[in-house]
Amino acid sequence: HIYTAAQRTYTETVLNELDPNRTLFASVIHRDTQHFNGRQRSPLRGKDLTFLFGDDESSLRRVVFFDDRLYNFEPQPSNGVHVRPYNEDAVEFGGDVEMARVLAIAVLAFWAPSDVRPLLRQFQTPRHKCMEAEQQELQAATRAIKTE
Repeated sequence: HIYTAAQRTYTETVLNELDPNRTLFASVIHRDTQHFNGRQRSPLRGKDLTFLFGDDESSLRRVVFFDDRLYNFEPQPSNGVHVRPYNEDAVEFGGDVEMARVLAIAVLAFWAPSDVRPLLRQFQTPRHKCMEAEQQELQAATRAIKTE
């Protein structure tokens, strides 16, 4: 799946190069997508993975979400891997290894037994871990309110 903040026209231009026959990706969601699979896009900040995979928490067990903007993980921080921006200067000196890191995480996640989220936590920055803790507190408070 592709879930991007880019506009439809830019997304289509990139897809024409990556996947001209539209066979590689099951779905494509971009900034201009308001409805998908009969669901309305969430007004929440970030990229809400339930828009793509549904509300069932178990449907996110095998989802790895790579993004260069930390705030995009807000709805489901446990599924996110923060990708550092491309550093052209570091490439000249053999120092930009971010794509190798992303590939290694993807391979490890592929082999994860049933839920990738415990594995992904090993790669979170301190700021990302803070976001996940806040999200868990919010979910616990929401559950408590519903049971009252």
